[in-house]
Amino acid sequence: MQAEEALSHLPDLIDRDRDTVAALAIDWETCFANHGALERNPKFALIRREKNVRNSSAQKLAHLQALTPEARYEFVLENVKTILGSVLKMEPDSIDPGARPNELGVDSLAGVEIQTAIKTEFNVEISLLVLSRNEPIREIAKNVLRQISLNAMASA
Repeated sequence: MQAEEALSHLPDLIDRDRDTVAALAIDWETCFANHGALERNPKFALIRREKNVRNSSAQKLAHLQALTPEARYEFVLENVKTILGSVLKMEPDSIDPGARPNELGVDSLAGVEIQTAIKTEFNVEISLLVLSRNEPIREIAKNVLRQISLNAMASA
């Protein structure tokens, strides 16, 4: 936990009228590996889900890096269409890459859902401004791919 996040919880902790409080950084993967009962406990469901999402995103990015540049674009485009289909309750195959978000019914709430899903799937931040420019879906996919490439270069 970053210091900022720990400090943001301070008012709630003070309200609990406790003499001692602590903020800890926990390696949940090691904790779950050593204490199987914790992983099965419903109280830790969100932590398990986050761990699975992180692993899934890492696998997806590793797969993406193994593809040719042309195949990378197609892979990202198909995933963006899947995200849009999920958010908009549409079949991904019915989404035309040339369609614009507003033509598909994307509003500000759907935009936030799409932004969150892209962050979850690819571990990249796509600004709502990018989505609000109402560019064709293929351009959004190219933007996601650019962000992935920038993140890969930054971490190399």
